[in-house]
Amino acid sequence: MNDKQNSSGTLKQIHANICVNTDGNKIAIVDSNEKSIAYNEFYEATERMSHYLTYELGFKQKERIGIVAGWNLDEIVTCFAALNAGLSLVLQNPRYPQQKINEAFGSVNGIRVISKSDLPDIEELILNKKFKTDSQVNNYIAPSDETFVLFSSGSTGLPKPVINTHKTTYGNMVNAPIHDKNGVFLTTSPYCHILGNLIINTAFYDGATLVLADTLNPDKIAKLSKKYKATTVIGAPRMFEGLIDKDINEKGTLRRAFSGGQIIPKDICNKFYAATGIHLINAYGSTECIFHGCTEGCLK
Repeated sequence: MNDKQNSSGTLKQIHANICVNTDGNKIAIVDSNEKSIAYNEFYEATERMSHYLTYELGFKQKERIGIVAGWNLDEIVTCFAALNAGLSLVLQNPRYPQQKINEAFGSVNGIRVISKSDLPDIEELILNKKFKTDSQVNNYIAPSDETFVLFSSGSTGLPKPVINTHKTTYGNMVNAPIHDKNGVFLTTSPYCHILGNLIINTAFYDGATLVLADTLNPDKIAKLSKKYKATTVIGAPRMFEGLIDKDINEKGTLRRAFSGGQIIPKDICNKFYAATGIHLINAYGSTECIFHGCTEGCLK
């Protein structure tokens, strides 16, 4: 974690600090298509996209913006730019049926939904000087301002919108059990998901590299882990069961593995430990009220 960050900070301040204090040539994101962007490019892209949202599309500070966001680089850049512009993100999963997406967006007041066709390409955004940097956008963002309206099914199975602020989002990042400063996070959770949201925010908070995988296929996960030398892998129990014989820690870089969503059998934990030397950590939380409830190491 960065000592310059404090609990009264907003995500805009935190992102700026991280981008300034992280090697600009370091890879920030590798998306599900293995399209990557370095921290200096990411910072410029989010700054210019903030300007685009404010001056080209006319969004006003504190307005709610609806975005379908999962594992795609353009979507992540747009989300971070919206936060920097003082907007509140209402996120939905690109894999959901359109009717479900429409119903979720329709349940939130004061929302304006945008699609990919409304936005410029990331490469165009960086190269086209028409889209100025966010320093041109003079806005004051308070810690009490909204950051996200995320949907959780919780214990009822029914989607419910959950509001977070800059202060609560920051608190969730600080207290997250998944910190891996300057590491490489490999996650299968999309940004619209409560757990994925926490993981992706925390990865940037740590100045880490984020590798997004829109699959639970063990062969593909193992390939990505070896290629990018993952230090933290986060996924579902059945994914880890399939990784036992894939030599996922072949490079010797893996430090931690987190499994969430359901109970993971102890025999899978023991086999994974025998194959990798890494204890699986079973995580719970991610409900209407909190991002993280508890974590427990799967002991032999």
